[in-house]
Amino acid sequence: TMKNDLSFLLDSRMVLYEHQSTFNPNMPLRGFLYFGDLYYRFLGERSIERIYRDSLVKIPTPQFVVFYNGVDRNIADKTFLKLSDAFEHKDKTNGFEWTATMLNINYGHNKELMLKCKKLEEYSEFVALVRKFRESAKDLDKAMDLAMDYAINHGILSDFLRKERAAVKMTFLTEFSMENYEKTFREDIEYERARADKAEARIAEAEAKTAEAEAVAKATLEENENLKKILREHNIDI
Repeated sequence: TMKNDLSFLLDSRMVLYEHQSTFNPNMPLRGFLYFGDLYYRFLGERSIERIYRDSLVKIPTPQFVVFYNGVDRNIADKTFLKLSDAFEHKDKTNGFEWTATMLNINYGHNKELMLKCKKLEEYSEFVALVRKFRESAKDLDKAMDLAMDYAINHGILSDFLRKERAAVKMTFLTEFSMENYEKTFREDIEYERARADKAEARIAEAEAKTAEAEAVAKATLEENENLKKILREHNIDI
C-alpha cells in the first residue's frame, strides 16, 4: 500500500502532513476525521475518561498541511481550505472552524519554503522533470528513466535516486497511472454532466413549446366560444 501522509508530535504540536497530486476540497473534513482518531489514540482509553471531569484536559496544538503538486496551474502558493465551506447552513458566528493549509510545491512555487528545504526543492524539480520528459517520450517507463538519469547527473536527489531507483520508478508509475485514471474519470463525469444538461435543456424547450401550444389552443377555443355566443345573439345559425 502506498501512503502519502505523515503525522507526528513535535513540541506539543500534533502535525499531519498530507501529499496530494489532485485538488480535493474535502481535505478539511478528512483532516478533521484524521485528527479525531489521532487525539483518541493520544489520550488512550484511560485518559479519555478525564474529559468528563471538571479539570481542563490539555492536548497538542493541531497543524494540518497539505502539499499539492498537481497539474492545475490556477492553484496559489498557499490556500486555506475551511471546513465551514462544507456546512449545509453557513455559520455566521464563526463558532466552529477547521482549516487545512494547502501549499503548492510545484517547481517555481513557494520559493521561500524551497530555499529553507533543499530536498523539497529537489523533489519539486524532479517531478517537473518527469512531466517534461513524459511530454516528449511516448512511453512513461522511458520518460522515468530519462528523468532519473538527468536528475542523477545534475545533482537532483542524486544519492536517493541511486539507492532507491526501482522503488521511485514504481511509485511514480503508479501515481501517474492514478493521475491519468482520475483525469479520465473527471472528464467522463464532465461529459455525462454536459449530456444531462443538454437533455434537460431539450426537455425544458419541449415543455415550453407544449405550454405555448396549449395556450394557443385555449385562446382559440375561447375565441370560438365567443364567436358562437355572438352568432347566437344575432340569431345566426352556426
